[in-house]
Amino acid sequence: MKKIRLGLLGYGTVGQGVLALLQKNQAEWKSKTGSDVSVSVIAKRNWDGIEKPANIDCITDTASIVSRDDVDVVLELIGGTDIAFDLVMQALDNGKHVVTANKALIAAKGNEIFQ
Repeated sequence: MKKIRLGLLGYGTVGQGVLALLQKNQAEWKSKTGSDVSVSVIAKRNWDGIEKPANIDCITDTASIVSRDDVDVVLELIGGTDIAFDLVMQALDNGKHVVTANKALIAAKGNEIFQ
C-alpha cells in the first residue's frame, strides 16, 4: 500500500481541526484511495501551552518541513501571505505537493504560485 506522508505548517485552530479529521477518517481515506495517509510532522513556531500529538514529530522550524524526506505533501495552515508564500514556493521547488485554503495567499500571490 502506498504511503502518503503529510507535513503540517501550523497547528492553531485550523491545524488542530485538520489533524483531528485526518485521524478520525484515516480508514476511510485508506479504503477510498488505496493509500495510507498519515501526518509525519507538524511545525508550529511556539508549542508553549499546546499539547503535542502523540507519535508525530512536533517541531518549531517551519522551514525544515518543505525539504524533509518524510514529507510528500505540505499542508500550509499558517495563514497570511509573506511567510506562507515563501514556504509554499520552497515546497514546490523541492518537488512537494502543496495544499492550502489560504484565500489571502491565493489572491495576493496566486499568479506567482501557479507559474
